[in-house]
Amino acid sequence: MKLAVSHNKAGEITLMFDPSKLQGSDYTIGYEPAAGENHHQLEVPKGYEGKPVTELAHLLHVTTHGGAPKLEVKG
Repeated sequence: MKLAVSHNKAGEITLMFDPSKLQGSDYTIGYEPAAGENHHQLEVPKGYEGKPVTELAHLLHVTTHGGAPKLEVKG
């Protein structure tokens, strides 16, 4: 399951949403990250799929170790 994620330089999630919810048969909503934010579509870690997005934003953070950003459990 992939989610759209915006985060600051420290990897703290500032916004998280399901990008498929931004498009319907009659509309498309765009999103532009705020200044200083990075934005990616990232895979949710195994075992966290299906949890409410509002809960995931508190449980996960973005890391960029190895060059590619990914969602990881806070720890």
